Amino acid sequence: NMSQVECAGPSFYSAETWPKDEKTPMALLNETRQRLSKIGQLKDEWVGVMATPPGPYLYTLKLKFGPLEAEYSPTVPSQTQKEAKQNAVLLFVNDPPSWLRDIFDGKIPEGYSVDDNEPQGTFQPKQEVVDKDKPEPKSQEKPKLQDILPKFPQFSFSQFDLDRQSSSNFIDVFGDDQLVIQVLNEGSSYPDTDGALNIKYCIKRESDGEVIEADLTRKFKPNEPDMAELFSWGSTFMKVGGEVIVRSSHVFGYGECGVPPIVPPRESLLAYIHLISADPYIPPSEDEDTIDKIMLLASKLKEQGNCFTKRDLLKFALDNYVRAIRLLQRSVKGYKKVPGGKRTKLFHLINSLYTNISLVYEKLGDTEAVKDYCTKSIETLVATPKVYLRRAKVYINEQKFQHAIEDINSAKKLIYVDDIDPVLQKNYFGEINKVKQALTRKVALYEEKKRKMEVRMSSILTPEPKEDAKTEAQEEEQEVEVTTTKKNVQYSDDSSDDEDYVFIGTEMYKLSDILPEVLAQK
Repeated sequence: NMSQVECAGPSFYSAETWPKDEKTPMALLNETRQRLSKIGQLKDEWVGVMATPPGPYLYTLKLKFGPLEAEYSPTVPSQTQKEAKQNAVLLFVNDPPSWLRDIFDGKIPEGYSVDDNEPQGTFQPKQEVVDKDKPEPKSQEKPKLQDILPKFPQFSFSQFDLDRQSSSNFIDVFGDDQLVIQVLNEGSSYPDTDGALNIKYCIKRESDGEVIEADLTRKFKPNEPDMAELFSWGSTFMKVGGEVIVRSSHVFGYGECGVPPIVPPRESLLAYIHLISADPYIPPSEDEDTIDKIMLLASKLKEQGNCFTKRDLLKFALDNYVRAIRLLQRSVKGYKKVPGGKRTKLFHLINSLYTNISLVYEKLGDTEAVKDYCTKSIETLVATPKVYLRRAKVYINEQKFQHAIEDINSAKKLIYVDDIDPVLQKNYFGEINKVKQALTRKVALYEEKKRKMEVRMSSILTPEPKEDAKTEAQEEEQEVEVTTTKKNVQYSDDSSDDEDYVFIGTEMYKLSDILPEVLAQK
């Protein structure tokens, strides 16, 4: 009888509402384990699986109570062992499994029954009724490994090391030789972040160079738990139609223990991956994560993206930022429902993500995306001066000078506040001066070009004086020559533009479009 057992459930708090006099997450986890032991059937499997350095820490908290299981693993690597352990436990504390809540409330978890023959009761899955007359579905046989190997290119560890010495098509993702990517074929365009990918792949182990796994058609999503991490990192860099070879240490392969006897412990791997096609991203129908968990994971994704941005691994950075934004957008059902204190933190986090995305697109040269994400950042109402200045530079290049001036003035207003750091304020003033100088140069070039075009139009429209001594026949002959010559004139300009423009009133026209009409009128 569950209600008679001294195991009243501990109070579950979020990270924001955790009382100072309450026990820490680790102490609460140990207390939960002791209380479950009194109920019975507690297996000693509350364990952590840690990836050893060098490389990021990944700590997974696995819980098992008879046939009931739960697993908590942050999707973002941690920087220290202590941080990794705390993050995994914090996920459990913030969002305990439903069956654990049922046990503490004296209920039988859904889908399970109690065996009364045992002294303390044992949870067992309910037995499904099997229809013996129903034919079993036919399973399609998977092609044998030796039959599909000829369809993959030849690659080896020795050839990979040799090519790395003489080629520049290699990316050391973390800068420590733990994960190195060789680009064989760049492909056409990047797939949507977190969309399903259709790949073919072949993996070899380092100990003997033998193929341990291969598949011609495999659909997977990055960060799937049943796929080695090297697939997520390798495919993140790839474009549709692209081909790469990924060399991975055990940290991003099958870990310390491996998968004996196929993969020995601490085994390095070499994988060929071909991204055949990609499906668009489909957001999940619902997400019940707590606000604290969402913001924790989004912050970790942002930090990881910042590391990649500093190393100019822009696609990796962009994917991390986009995942964080989507996580916040799909999980937080309306920002007005978020408590006031958390709402401010949420807006600042979203603003910083939009700001970082605009920086990545600025480095990639996509001005439309820069302007779009700067605008989104400004709409959060907590934007920084650098966002306005970044958008102002786009407006300057587009010759939308009035918009650029407005953004520069908006940036100035944000600088003149009491609580801004003096060093940061000085840096912002320097950035504003640079943007103003760029604006001045662009306006001067614009006005000079406008003046030159007006002079050209004036010379075309003003008739040349005629000499009285010329005969009528000579005049007609000269007019024909002038008309023919004017049509073939090539106008030059100091600017780098291919097209010449003229101004009529306040409108600007291509000279090549209106020249025939002007000559006809003349």
